[in-house]
Formats: sequence, structure tokens, C-alpha cells
Amino acid sequence: MQRRSLLLGGLMMVALAGCASGSRTPSSPNYALAIADLRVARTILDRESEYAIVRDQYRALEAIDRAVLELKTASIDSGQPIEAPPTLDPSLDYGGRLGRARELVIAADHELSFREDIREARVSRDNARRYVDDAQEAITRAIRERRGL
Repeated sequence: MQRRSLLLGGLMMVALAGCASGSRTPSSPNYALAIADLRVARTILDRESEYAIVRDQYRALEAIDRAVLELKTASIDSGQPIEAPPTLDPSLDYGGRLGRARELVIAADHELSFREDIREARVSRDNARRYVDDAQEAITRAIRERRGL
């Protein structure tokens, strides 16, 4: 009997720990978080670039801008609030800025991968995902070209 109580208590602790850890899967895209990631990536990319990667960098900036516009529409359509733009740490090292921008774009894509039940929001979300894919491709190409310098 005591063993059973210990086992049941242990299972409850594990279940509660899983709930408290915040690792649950969201049921819909978090547009505000995706927009924040893309805005930071854009800020990182919007710096003086090397001649060899300037086209890819501008292509990524344009794709991010279009994705943010689509995500604002999706956010409004789904009833999610749009948060204020994030602030950037002024001491951020821009040495690996292309890699960091790519990480943020990948994170935004992950946020957009969840199911959207509202049709109008889904259309905007899908358009935004295409732009995010374009941005990721442009950043990856810029990284490859920079390594070839």
C-alpha cells in the first residue's frame, strides 16, 4: 500500500513538473514572438555589409519586412495582441551577426509552424512563412559567400 502511494506520488510530481516547466506545445502560432524575433534579426542585418554579401543581405531584409507585415495581419485576424518592438542590447557583438540572424529567423519559423484555425490568419501566416523561408535562404547564402572570401 505504501509502495503504491509512493509510486502515485512520484507520478504526480513528474506530471506537475512537466506542467510547471512551460514545455507544453502551444495550440496556435505566437505571432508576437515571431515578429519580435524577426525584428531583432532585421536590426542585426541592417548594418554595413561587405560587398560580396550585400545582395543577399538586402534580400533577407526585404523578406523579413514582408513577413512582419503578413504576421501583423495574421495577429489581428486571430485576435492576438501586437507587442512593442523589442530593444536591442547595445553591447551585442556583431561579429557573428549573420549566424545570429539566421537563428532568430529559424526560431520565428518554428513559432509559425503551429496549427492556425482561423482561415484569414492562416493565409497571412502561410505567406509570412514563405517570406521567412526566403530570408533564411538569403542569410544562409550570405554566410556561405562570406566564408568563401
